[in-house]
Amino acid sequence: WGWTDPISNNEYALMCTNKGVTFIDITDPANAIILGTLKTRTGNSLWRDVKIYKSVAYIVSEAENHGMQTFNLEKLRDVKNPPETFTSDTDYTAFGSAHNIVINNNSGFAYAVGTKTFSGGPHFVDLTNPLNPVEAGGYAQDSYSHDAQVVTYKGPDTDYTNKEILIGSNENEVVIVNVTDKNNPIKIAAITYPNIGYTHQGWFTEDFRYF
Repeated sequence: WGWTDPISNNEYALMCTNKGVTFIDITDPANAIILGTLKTRTGNSLWRDVKIYKSVAYIVSEAENHGMQTFNLEKLRDVKNPPETFTSDTDYTAFGSAHNIVINNNSGFAYAVGTKTFSGGPHFVDLTNPLNPVEAGGYAQDSYSHDAQVVTYKGPDTDYTNKEILIGSNENEVVIVNVTDKNNPIKIAAITYPNIGYTHQGWFTEDFRYF
């Protein structure tokens, strides 16, 4: 994943490894600087994922009991002697392992998928206070969600204009859920297709007409 500092316009790569997340200043690509690493919260794992909201990185892993680490990316401005060993700002522990994390930057909610909560369906997290995430429910009606996209819908179906819509790639189906009311997520539809193997990942077109 990546981050552009809104003040300096410096660019950073956030590289997930089996041991943590390494932060690299790539502003001058020919002279990239490894600034440091935030170590895994528990054990090492081949799977780790990171997304960003308001200059805070949110990191999940399939490592047992890892939870979600938060890291204020503004600290990258002040690295004096790279590479440093960083520490997380807070640790969210309402779930343990997770396969992936999705964030809707318009609503300020994160969705951890592939956790052991909500039958592997999306686990909702309120990021109103970015460094102090709060559990906000989840959706367990369908099967394990390998990946998802969550958008504030602006597409051709006017029934859902400005609603928060989650599309989950759930191994054997694609599920579409209205998650506007976190206390009452409503399934809109589930879709299968011929020769379905493992529905791994998908993405909306920019006009929201196709997924």
